[in-house]
Amino acid sequence: LVFANVDFSRRPHYHEFHGTLPPTCTLQYVYAIFRHGIRSPIREPYPKSPNARLYKNVFPGVRGKLTKVYDAPSVATHTCPKIAAITAAALNVSEQPDQRKDRKLIYKLMRENTGHPEMDSVMSVGNVYDVILFEGLNGLPQPEWAIGPRPELDNKPLFPDLLEPIYLEFYYNNVYLEHKQSCLQFISGPLLYSIQEQLKKHEVPREEKFRFHGTSDFAIMGVLSGMGVDVRAIIDPGDGVLFEVHRENLTSEVKVLYYHSMSHSLERLILGRCPDPCTVDEFIKKFPGLSPERWTELCFSDDPCPPAEDFEKTNLYAF
Repeated sequence: LVFANVDFSRRPHYHEFHGTLPPTCTLQYVYAIFRHGIRSPIREPYPKSPNARLYKNVFPGVRGKLTKVYDAPSVATHTCPKIAAITAAALNVSEQPDQRKDRKLIYKLMRENTGHPEMDSVMSVGNVYDVILFEGLNGLPQPEWAIGPRPELDNKPLFPDLLEPIYLEFYYNNVYLEHKQSCLQFISGPLLYSIQEQLKKHEVPREEKFRFHGTSDFAIMGVLSGMGVDVRAIIDPGDGVLFEVHRENLTSEVKVLYYHSMSHSLERLILGRCPDPCTVDEFIKKFPGLSPERWTELCFSDDPCPPAEDFEKTNLYAF
């Protein structure tokens, strides 16, 4: 996850990036959050997978593991009850047969090539997408039927071009179910609150000037959605969001960058609700998040779906 050598007299030097950022003397502080790195596939190989025989040696043990310590089921038991309810609803939605006519051919090709007879939902596509992605990232060949151009689909490959938008719906279902603020607040609320607390440290003497935290793809998507960013691609392993604090014109401004791990490149994110110059104070005002106390109160309230009162008061999600 450490990919930058930071010199605070200038901008961080991202030596391996394809595109470079202009030097700056204004950088004061950097806080970054990243998705964890490469893991094994979550699911077992699909029936017709040419790599199935290699799994025993390449991916020993339980699927989806980062380390022996990583154990999603044990972590999930300690989470917010409302998040558990949202996740259950999201899984139910994602497992329903997809009725979109423009996807019928895609599902037909997936059934023929994977050997899965019930390949007709967002969840089923997501499971195979995860297998193909992490097989490739772990050095196994990706199937030609998936990565090759398909004449019947305007010469586009299934993976990632046509499958990624379908799989992305699974993430939206989990993070921003039915585009309800009352769902999004449980994911993005505590994260945005944590980010603002970190950004306040830029003025604290002798504080570290570069901090980063590892997290999940769902958390990254929650942060982006909470800031009003239209997420149109999967959060790849190693992707991250950097929050830079610059001192310009006697004010401290926040600049948000997205790091694409696959291309080793940075993309500047323009926040519609906090346009340049977005000061630290304005960022905190526009994206207040939820304090741990308020988050806990909402998580364990009797209301099955508490309204996003804290968010609506500040117009947080007025996209």
